[in-house]
Amino acid sequence: ENDRHVDFVAFFIDLRSERSLLQAKASLSLLDSHYLLGRCCFVLTGWRNQREHSVSYESLSNLTSAQCPVLCGNCDDVAGCQNVAERVVNLMEVSCSTSSALGQLFTRPPYFG
Repeated sequence: ENDRHVDFVAFFIDLRSERSLLQAKASLSLLDSHYLLGRCCFVLTGWRNQREHSVSYESLSNLTSAQCPVLCGNCDDVAGCQNVAERVVNLMEVSCSTSSALGQLFTRPPYFG
């Protein structure tokens, strides 16, 4: 059996594709439950134009009950992809305790004013 270390999982769901949601749900069922708190997030793409959505918000309720962060982003252009990537990396850094801001928080002496 392969024992691979996984630090963080980001599920990308294109709201314009029902298949995307089904694949995310199938992948989520393979994930050990201890990853659900603080080690994964859902990224919803294609959210700007609701007329193009084939995924209903009700069908997303199962995913949001996992209590993982849900990010909405536009990956239709370079700037949107970069924004989504930065937000996912930020979550990943905090989850993996590699964020420089998090490090400063724990190494600074407490403020007593």
